[in-house]
Amino acid sequence: MIIKPRSTTRSRSTALIAVLAVCALFGTVAASPAVAGVLPPDPVVASTLASGKSTTCAILSGKNLKCWGSNSDGQRLAPSGSNFAAVAVGGYHACAIAADYTVDCWGDNHFGQTDGPISGCRGAGVREDCLAGPRAVCLGTTICSGDLQATDISLGKFHSCAVTIYRSLSCWGLNQDMNGVVVNQSIPPGGIDFKRVSAGGYHSCALKTDKTIVCWGGNWAGQADAPADTDFTAVAAGRTHTCGLHETGSISCWGENGSGRATPPSGTGFTKIASGYAHSCGLRSSGAIVCWGDNSEGQATAPAGKYSSITAGGNYGCAQRVDDFFVCWGSNSESQRVVPEGVNPSQPALSGLKLGRSPITVGTASTTLLFTASKPGVRTMTLNRPGSGTRTSVGNFKAGRNSITINTSGLKVGTYKVKLTLALPTPPPSRRAASAAVVSSSTVYLVVTPKATTRR
Repeated sequence: MIIKPRSTTRSRSTALIAVLAVCALFGTVAASPAVAGVLPPDPVVASTLASGKSTTCAILSGKNLKCWGSNSDGQRLAPSGSNFAAVAVGGYHACAIAADYTVDCWGDNHFGQTDGPISGCRGAGVREDCLAGPRAVCLGTTICSGDLQATDISLGKFHSCAVTIYRSLSCWGLNQDMNGVVVNQSIPPGGIDFKRVSAGGYHSCALKTDKTIVCWGGNWAGQADAPADTDFTAVAAGRTHTCGLHETGSISCWGENGSGRATPPSGTGFTKIASGYAHSCGLRSSGAIVCWGDNSEGQATAPAGKYSSITAGGNYGCAQRVDDFFVCWGSNSESQRVVPEGVNPSQPALSGLKLGRSPITVGTASTTLLFTASKPGVRTMTLNRPGSGTRTSVGNFKAGRNSITINTSGLKVGTYKVKLTLALPTPPPSRRAASAAVVSSSTVYLVVTPKATTRR
């Protein structure tokens, strides 16, 4: 039977074990004879954007967390602080790694997926057991020194996995599939040679230091049957499929192939990958996003533009543009596409718009448009009068007071509308991203009068 839920809670992963230990496949941790040979920890894998079933979390420029979308189990209520280095989102919970490698989790805890591994830390040579069964907690190879410390973290629907600072794997949470069958997705392989981890629906995969991928847990569609290639640089586990990125920049996928989710685009040039419920996306070296698989809600139709990071959620995706704007696409059933106010960089504020001289007489060569901007960016100025066409000028502006020369030669007598629009240096690539990019604009009117006649 599937476990009955207990309560939703937020908790901080605490306590490790006394000596180096390895969580074996069937739930035991064996003491390591020495600690001296442990290498210094790797840097935290900087995963600054993550999507789950219907929730996305991002680490902003101030190293603080912001989440949006579903909040059914408190998964949007990220902890405060300004020292976060990586974030991960699961079905209904989320976790983050701070700069000091400590792990903080929040949201749904029905299966212990936010509890993290806890050990009695009883001293050298004492064997510790993984709690195995419908739920599981595996410590990984660690040293008893306080909170769980990790360099990478990934969350499945109801379980969590991390690469510890000792390059071992630690998992906790649900250990069975949707039918209540124990499949051991939270019982990772032992060893101290892991670099990255990716938790899928009911299976998990990890990238080893020898560039191979190992998977465990549910395997009814072959999603845990990783190929034996030795040139992988990343792994991304979806619900019933998995994808790996090769050193060449090509992608391999395995597992269920409904809607082509395990059939990636051919060719090289990919730098990042992400897998969702039944679709995946890849980021090309050009900054373009390519997605494949289920597109029933537009989740495989990525917006145009140049991006630096990608993530794939349940039936949607999100990405961060090179100008730091976050953009989401696909399902919006729980507002997971709506990036909240304050997440994206603010647009330049426009004030003090006025003409240097108005009215002007016919034949005047130019006048000036003056304005003040709160930050630099790109401006677009248009001048038009019904029936007279439109003149457009595009250029850059600086923070502070600015002046634009308006070419007025050839203007006829009348009143002309002068509109100025300010935006950040990279305008939104599509109307789909409009919620992430509101521009500043204002209007003044230029009057052109006839030349005065001279009396004789």
